[in-house]
Amino acid sequence: VGINQADPETGIYIRANQRFCKLLDYTHDELKQPTYQEVTHPEDRGRNIEQIYQVLCGTRKSFTQEKRYIRRDGSCVWVEITVSRICSDQNHIISYLAIVQDINDRKATEITLATKTEQLDGFFSLALDLLCIASASGHFLRLNSIWEQTLGYPLSELEGTASISYVHPDDVADTLHAASQLEAGEQVVNFINRYRCSTGSYRWIESPIHPSVDLLSSASRYFTSPVHASHRFP
Repeated sequence: VGINQADPETGIYIRANQRFCKLLDYTHDELKQPTYQEVTHPEDRGRNIEQIYQVLCGTRKSFTQEKRYIRRDGSCVWVEITVSRICSDQNHIISYLAIVQDINDRKATEITLATKTEQLDGFFSLALDLLCIASASGHFLRLNSIWEQTLGYPLSELEGTASISYVHPDDVADTLHAASQLEAGEQVVNFINRYRCSTGSYRWIESPIHPSVDLLSSASRYFTSPVHASHRFP
């Protein structure tokens, strides 16, 4: 891990180990020129300075946070730092001590995942079909708002419940058979059954269902009768 000490008044680095110098791509002598504020990303600077001030005032002994350093070439690297203070025998603060862990790869993964989640959120909100992600046991995990509009139940009530509990009694056997096919890794195409609405009526829903590892996904449509529902999906 990287280790550095900084002057509490000026923010200038007093010393740093080789790992920290390599992380920022500075030599040890070059690192004595910029302050820790200057090599901290502007968006992270205020929070970083605020927490260091709390250590300086004695309201906290140390803190841990994630932030970005600006490297010599202008690129950024995400790190997790733990900052504490080093005091003299008279309890005068001599310097700050920072333990720095490179988390750039982890943050890149998190950012990629957040981007994909945002894209999925947009897809769910714009789609006109009944989109569903369910567990292998058939419990609703995520539904789009069209389900709420179609069945009349709030999504908070639907999500987490077993889909079979909304299926018409006459369709339960066929639904369980389709579930066994999915469990065997088969794709179920053009499956039709009836789901109970909040009013007590039923809607015909046609679904191509795709199994994946521990999850089921479908993009369904509802119809007023099984005649209208048949052969609508290729």
